[in-house]
Formats: sequence, structure tokens, C-alpha cells
Amino acid sequence: MKNKISFLICCIMWMLSIPGCQGRQADIPPEYVVDKSLYLSDGDGIYAFIENEAVNHEIIGTELSNGNAIKIKEQYENRAGTKENPQEYATIQNILGITEIYLGDYERAYEYFNDAITVLHELELTDKNKLLPILYNNAGAVTLNLYRFATNDERLEKAAALCKDPYLRLVISANQSCRLREYATEKEWGETILQFKELIQEENQLEDSSYFVTFFAARYMGVGYMLTGQEERGIKVLDEYIPLVPETANYNMIKCSLLGQRGHCYYRLGEYDKSIKDTQEAVFLAERTVGKNSQQLAYEYIRLATGYVGKEEWSTALPYLEKALPGYKQKNASAKGTLYFNIGYVCWELKEYEKAKMYFLKSYVEVKAVIEDVGNAVGEGYDSDIKERLHEIYQSEDCSVSFTDWLEQELNQMEQ
Repeated sequence: MKNKISFLICCIMWMLSIPGCQGRQADIPPEYVVDKSLYLSDGDGIYAFIENEAVNHEIIGTELSNGNAIKIKEQYENRAGTKENPQEYATIQNILGITEIYLGDYERAYEYFNDAITVLHELELTDKNKLLPILYNNAGAVTLNLYRFATNDERLEKAAALCKDPYLRLVISANQSCRLREYATEKEWGETILQFKELIQEENQLEDSSYFVTFFAARYMGVGYMLTGQEERGIKVLDEYIPLVPETANYNMIKCSLLGQRGHCYYRLGEYDKSIKDTQEAVFLAERTVGKNSQQLAYEYIRLATGYVGKEEWSTALPYLEKALPGYKQKNASAKGTLYFNIGYVCWELKEYEKAKMYFLKSYVEVKAVIEDVGNAVGEGYDSDIKERLHEIYQSEDCSVSFTDWLEQELNQMEQ
């Protein structure tokens, strides 16, 4: 980090943790039709509604995709239903869970899905095994945005084991396939890319599908090629699929994720103008769809900022990095610490030294939290970059106390 800022690339390092997706698609009945109104994607997960004649899911999906999640939340909170009618209760809890994903409250979304799962398990209900795969899929998919969960999520495994619907099985396989992992070998990524190609082939067997799985797979193929040093191949895949994304609001976040990934490939190739062009469009789509606390929106702000940093346009980059902060509320200390450090770095380049100091101190707090949490496992010198920056500030202030005492005073003052 001494000469060139390292901009939160870790937040998008994904890999397949499932060597072979469980419960892969069975033979498709000739009369089978995908009910496209039952599926929605925020770009990082594919979610399913529970079929219910009393609810118009097409309208709900359109409202969510047009940035009206608060309206849907208020409407269905007032219709919360009772546990005496378990199917209605599960339907509404599920809607509220998906709504919270679009608002960026992933913990609350997870609670809604699991509350419905708990209620269904307590009852003798004939349709229970039709409802549970949907709820398990949604609960499992949202854990991608919750750092405390393991890579291999058991909810998705349960969803795969119970599911009989051909398209939902494919959705579950896609959600299983994109689990967060810190490290992956080139061989593992090669296997990953092949599995995503298989998912695309399987969706092509369906007539008149939503193609959420196909676009989802194309995005992660782009990630795989990028992380194995094949950015040009990643761009080629994304070039193929981006024009195929429907120009409707329900696909806003899918198109956003594809554009953002292509922009990031361009950034890694040093083609900053192309990176900025793609990520500007991705930000536009995300801003009109999800709330300010969305992690997906935060990622696009950061990607856009990295393009401007590449061109050393610090004053343009800074507002986008600060806009990413609400989306990092539910991220772990490591991710928060990196974001604070990067904002501080940009402030330093702009000679906004007091502001830089504030962000560096915030970064230091998060870095220390990581060290306290995992100890020596973080590796030697984990806090060296941030301490070096703070020491430069300490020296510039010509203090009469030691660096350790100065740092403690500054941290106490910031806390107050």
C-alpha cells in the first residue's frame, strides 16, 4: 500500500466451494414452464417468491426493481399474517425478507427467512416441502452478504435436497456456486468456470426462462478469468452476455453486476476510461434500484472510485468512497478497515490531513479488532501500513509525547 492504494479487491474474490453442485437438474417435464414472476436477483444472489394466488409477485418484483422497497415493506408489514395460517405467514415473511435485501439489511432478511422456516418445521403441513426449499434457498443466498457465515452454507444444501422444481433447482445450484472464499488456485477456478458453463447449458434447455442463472454464471465466469490473470477472456464473456440482458427494471441489478465486473477487468488492465464508463452505468442502475445500505451499490461506488484513482483524480474518487460507507455497515472489521484506509489515503493525497487522520484512526481501530480476534493468524506486519501512516501524522504534529501516548490520546478523542 506504500506506493499504490489497494482498493478493496478482496470484497469481490469469490470461488466455488462446492466441487459438484448437489441436487442438479433432473429431466425436465415437457409441459414445464418457468414462472418468471417468482424470481428476482440483486446481482449477488437469486431469490424466489412463494407462489400464492393472494399475492401479485410480478407487481412486487417491479416495485422492488424500481427502488420502491420501502413502499413494499410498509405494505406487507401491515399484512404480516398469523402463524395460524402458515402458508400466508411464510409467503409474507419471505416477501419481507427479499425486501430487506433491496434495502441492504441482510441480517433482518435472514431473520425473516429463518422465522418462516422455524414455523413450518413446527407444523404438520402437506405443502411444507414445497415451501421450505424456497426459504432455505433465500436464507442461504443472503449469507453471501453476511461475513459470519461459512463458505459452504448448509441452508443451500437443505434446499437442494428438498427441491423438486426444475428451475428452482438450477437457481439453488447457482447460489451454491458463488460462495465467498479468500483464496483459490487456478485449477479450482478452472473447475469453477466449467461448472458455470454447465449451468448456462442447463438453463438453455428450459423454454422461455428468466435467464437469471445464465447472466449470473456469466458474471462469475468473468470473475474467474480475472482472478486467473485472463482479464481479456473475462471481458470477452461479459461482452457476449451484457447485450442480451433485457432492458427492464427487474434486470437492473443483474446488468449492474455484469457491467461492474467488466469495469473491474478494464481497471486491472489499466484501461481506466473504459472502467469508469462501465462502472458509472453500474452505479446508475444500482442507485435507481437498491437502498443506500446495499453492499452491491457500495461495491460499484468503490469500483468507480478505483477508476478515478487510477487516473489520480482524487477529488472525484473521494465522494464515491464515502458513499460506500453505509453499504459496509454489516461487513467485517477487515473490510471496514480497508475502506477507511483507502478513504484516508485519498484525503492525504488531497492534503486534507485532518480528515485523513480521522479515517486512518478509524482504520486502525478495525485493524486492531482483527488482530484481537484472530491473533497471530493475521501474519506479521498486518498493521504496519496503517501505523506507518499514523506515525507520519504524529511526526508532522511535532508532539512532545511518545507515539504510543499520542495514538491513545487521539483514539480517546475520536471515541468521545
